[in-house]
Amino acid sequence: MWIVQPVARCFLMQSMMRIATKRRPTKSVGQQRGIDYHAHRQSRQAVFDMVHALRKQGLSFSEIARRTGYGRRSIAKWLTYDEPPDRRRATPKPISPRCFEVYLAVRWKDGILRGRDLFDEIKQRGYIGSFSNLERLLASWRRTDKASNSVARSSASAPAPFKLSAARTLDPATGHVISPVVAVRCA
Repeated sequence: MWIVQPVARCFLMQSMMRIATKRRPTKSVGQQRGIDYHAHRQSRQAVFDMVHALRKQGLSFSEIARRTGYGRRSIAKWLTYDEPPDRRRATPKPISPRCFEVYLAVRWKDGILRGRDLFDEIKQRGYIGSFSNLERLLASWRRTDKASNSVARSSASAPAPFKLSAARTLDPATGHVISPVVAVRCA
C-alpha cells in the first residue's frame, strides 16, 4: 500500500477528477465551456455555503481559513457577501482586441468581415496586439453568425427561384450555370 503525503494526495485527487470528467467528443467546445462554467459556479457556491455555515458555528476567520484552505482575507471578504461574488474581468488593454470590441462590432455590422481590414483599422487606433489574437475574437463572431444563418435558412420557406438570363445554360447533371461554349460541346 502506498503512503501518500497530503500534498501528493491533493494532486492525485485532481488528476483523478480530470480523468473522471474527460470531455466527451459529442459536445462542441462552446457547449463544454458552458458545462465547465456551471460546474465551477456550483463548486464556488458549495464552498461559499460551507464558509458561511462554519461562521454560523462561531468559528473565527483564521480557523475557517485553516479548515478550507483559503486565505483569511478571502474568507473575510466572502463573509461580507450574501452570494459568491462574480469574477471581474481585467480592464482591456491595447494588446487585447476586446479593448476595441465596440468599434469592431460596429464595423462588423457595417459589413467589414475581413480580419486583415479590421486589423489595419484598429492598428491605426492604437491596437498593439497580434493579428492572430484578433482572428480568435472574430472566429467566435463568425461561429455565431454561421449558427444564426443556418437557423434562419432552415426556418425560411422554400428559396426564391434562381432566374437565368437567356445567355446562360444549366448543366443537366449538376444544375450549375455553365458557359455557352461548354453547352455547345456537350450537346
